[in-house]
Amino acid sequence: MKLGNPTLARSETAARRKLVLLVEESVETLRRHGSSLRLDGYYVVEADSVHSASEAVRALCPDVVVLDSRLPDGDGLALLETWRASRTAMADVPVLVLAAPAQGYEGDAARFAGADDLVPKTCPDDVLALHVTRALEGSAQRSRAP
Repeated sequence: MKLGNPTLARSETAARRKLVLLVEESVETLRRHGSSLRLDGYYVVEADSVHSASEAVRALCPDVVVLDSRLPDGDGLALLETWRASRTAMADVPVLVLAAPAQGYEGDAARFAGADDLVPKTCPDDVLALHVTRALEGSAQRSRAP
């Protein structure tokens, strides 16, 4: 696993080294977003299917998941619903759903499935990093609340 830039220059999050599970069917998009998030200081584990995402979740405890809504071996939103219904740590892990901007109904379905945020699949890398940072900050605030 490539860990990216070891310096703290690009992001303060590098000091915390949060684990991002990036699940995307497009290898090109997976590599581009993965490389960018690594440069921002995150550990990134890449998965390209429901099966590989499920295996990664069983082996690791990600701090945040970026999840494609459509995967070659199943429905990303159904996987999200399974995580939210579970009595495991995945029930509370922030999940950002990548969706095609033209699919307005997909946003409603993602929120219904338990997504914390919806991110356009074609967003620039810095926008994705901002969404990841916000999700992690929101998760930290919820865990500190009385």
